[in-house]
Amino acid sequence: MSFSENIKEFVDDLSTWHSEDVFNPWGESDKENDIGSDAPRKRRSNLINYLQQREKAKIILVAEALGYQGGHFSGIAMTSERDFIRYTDKVFAKENFHRTSDKNKTDVKNRIKDGWTEPTGTVVWKTMLEYLSPTDWINWNAFAFHPHKHNEILTNRTPSDKELLDAQKYLSRFLEFFPNAKVLVAIGNKAKLQLEELGRKPECVRHPANGGKPEFVEYIKGKFK
Repeated sequence: MSFSENIKEFVDDLSTWHSEDVFNPWGESDKENDIGSDAPRKRRSNLINYLQQREKAKIILVAEALGYQGGHFSGIAMTSERDFIRYTDKVFAKENFHRTSDKNKTDVKNRIKDGWTEPTGTVVWKTMLEYLSPTDWINWNAFAFHPHKHNEILTNRTPSDKELLDAQKYLSRFLEFFPNAKVLVAIGNKAKLQLEELGRKPECVRHPANGGKPEFVEYIKGKFK
């Protein structure tokens, strides 16, 4: 199969994985917050388009897991719906990337005119675009899905060791799609450990969240300026 076909098959496989207290944005609907029943298909389309455009990526960034402000609704790691607007045409063509949250379905806190924005995604995109073209690097997560607290879908939690192990096959398959990537960066220790378990030797940088932004920015600047 072609690269494009392999990506489509991969995303279809991702959509079939389910686990308690984990949201699968490509296979499940967030009934409280999605814009409609077509939201999972739109998120699959978002991810397929994103991955297909990066066949020749030179750098892979791997963080821990999807967050409710980012991939939960965008379908893309370390990327929020607001990034679709921030980088329209430069990165995200309007016809290929779609928001899936419904500002009219949730409480006041979540009625965001232009969609969700995620602190991690904001730092990553802004920093990387200063030194690289949009298709030079690709974002992913050690745990591809969104782990949340019990019955609180708009929360984040750390994936358990069992969850990481159960979903490790997706990380392994993802890495195989990009053999030309010469730089593999683990964002945080969880990602580093998962990559090392797969026999990889990633560089490691602090996660931009929880006070790690200055170190992340300095690392990227020193590496790619």
